[in-house]
Amino acid sequence: MPPSPENSAGSDAGSAASPREDAPFPPGNTPPAPADGVRLTRLPFGGAVLVDARSLRLVECAEHEADALDRLLATGRPDESDVHVQRLARQLLRAGLLVAVTEPK
Repeated sequence: MPPSPENSAGSDAGSAASPREDAPFPPGNTPPAPADGVRLTRLPFGGAVLVDARSLRLVECAEHEADALDRLLATGRPDESDVHVQRLARQLLRAGLLVAVTEPK
């Protein structure tokens, strides 16, 4: 299930500062990465979970969402025609589970 205000504790999806649902992926060429303290774990049955160690928030991803997240993290930018990956990335960025990387670690 994708993160949403209903299943992502602490999400600020309704705030005015949040990107619009139809807004493009984060500005510039800043690739996304898991936020500090967030771990992505693939599950043996095919999905994945994102766990935020700071808040103990857990977000489950179905197989297709886990695959989309893998593509996003591998390429750094979603394909412009892949609206599912763009939507997933915006949701995870709003929830604070992904961050836009401006400097290499």
